[in-house]
Amino acid sequence: GTDMDERQLEGATDNVASAGLRERVQLMHADATRHPMKSGSVDAIVTDLPFGKKHARADNDELYPKLFAEFRRLLKPGGVLVALTTLRQVVTEVVALDDGWEPRERRQVFVGGLKA
Repeated sequence: GTDMDERQLEGATDNVASAGLRERVQLMHADATRHPMKSGSVDAIVTDLPFGKKHARADNDELYPKLFAEFRRLLKPGGVLVALTTLRQVVTEVVALDDGWEPRERRQVFVGGLKA
């Protein structure tokens, strides 16, 4: 897991420990748009993308393309991305611009009263 906010990493560390996954999950303080890991080194990415609902983010239209480009760089061929977001249209547009993505499934869930 990666986050630029130390408080978010502290919460993620607690979650990983509670799930008994300390040996399998690595957390680091880094910018997810410029991740320090090697290209093609990740089997799967699960991400809770910024929604911009509770903490306003006017730049998600610019952030998402950068994130998805970095996710593609990190994933091994055949790797899987699971992304949680309320900005489905932005994701649809980003994925449509890159032939490397093969959307397989889309599900709607509710997170804190928000449709994601």
